[in-house]
Amino acid sequence: AKKEAAAAEAQAKREAEAAEAERKREEVKAKKEAAAAEAQAKREAEAAEAERKREEVKAKKEAAAAEAQAKRKAAVAEAERKREEVKAKKEAAAAEAKAKREGAADEAGRKREEAKAKREAAAKATKAEQTVKMARPGATISLFGFGQKSENSEAPGKIRKPILPKTKPVPRGVPTISKWRENRDGSISGFISGSPAFDDGDAITTSPIASGEVVGGNIVQTGSGSRYYLDAATAASGSSLGAGFSLFGRNEESLTTDTTKSPDKGTRKQAEEAKAQRLVEIEKKKKDLAEQAARKTKAEQTVRAARPGGTISLFGFGQGDDNANKSKVRPPSKVRPAPRGVPTISKWRQNRDESISGFISGSPAFDDGEAITTSPIVKGELLKGNVVQTGSGSRYYLDEPSAASGGVFSLFG
Repeated sequence: AKKEAAAAEAQAKREAEAAEAERKREEVKAKKEAAAAEAQAKREAEAAEAERKREEVKAKKEAAAAEAQAKRKAAVAEAERKREEVKAKKEAAAAEAKAKREGAADEAGRKREEAKAKREAAAKATKAEQTVKMARPGATISLFGFGQKSENSEAPGKIRKPILPKTKPVPRGVPTISKWRENRDGSISGFISGSPAFDDGDAITTSPIASGEVVGGNIVQTGSGSRYYLDAATAASGSSLGAGFSLFGRNEESLTTDTTKSPDKGTRKQAEEAKAQRLVEIEKKKKDLAEQAARKTKAEQTVRAARPGGTISLFGFGQGDDNANKSKVRPPSKVRPAPRGVPTISKWRQNRDESISGFISGSPAFDDGEAITTSPIVKGELLKGNVVQTGSGSRYYLDEPSAASGGVFSLFG
């Protein structure tokens, strides 16, 4: 029994050792498998990381290539834009140079035409003076066609028609003045048409004419550069005061007669009546000037005698008004600013026909500082800071008045 027990114990011990050895082998195998799996996972992770890095590098290369391509395209576009800009500047400079050359050529041609017209006018005036000096007393004189031969000049009883100068067509964009007359200061008054700044038929007075012969059918230009076409029909009909030329440099109307008719009693009588009428008109104008001078003297005396700060009435000088010498002190009123879109007239004065002359600014139709004369004012008080309106609806803001006008009106227009 002891032997069997010892054998059984030895058998059990061997089995236990065998089981332990098997357990250790399984443990070692499991560790190897775990290590292999870990190594496999690590290799796969490293491969994935390497792939990710390759993709990242590839994406960076593609982005850099795209950016470089965009920069190249932008550089090409910028170079093309600069070339177009340089080309446009060259074309603009060439066009400007061409316009200047054409303008200079036009100006030179205009000056040549103006000089030629002045020479012809001077020759006509000299011829006219010589004809007047050589004429017999009582003879009538034609102011047309001096130095020209006519087949009808020797035939008694026939009336020779005046030879009118050839008229120029109205240039596009140049306003026309009809029923015009030349004033003493060299300006022109009449009715305008074809102007963007005035309604057709508005009565205007230009600034003094600086170039161009004041004859119907001609284009004249003021000192500010404004150009006007003088209606030829006005000059032909004789309604213009200054359409012809004066033998003695005066602006009054000259009597136009005819030398082709024999000086009979009827003609002489008509000439004498016209001369008498002219003398009456001259005397009337002298009387008006004397009255205006008297009113001006009275106004100056009243201004000198007035108290500082007092207001002065410019109406009714010389009339027996008990309140004429009374003056009232009133506080200065606030000057309103010019409304938006309303042109401003500065250094202005009121004319006899209720129009206003001055220097305009803020107008789309005139250059700033250009001298203008409006049509007669029908609405608004003529004071600094007020807005006035003409009969055609044009509105103007009155700035500082002319020193001569005092802001109310000028005694001498």
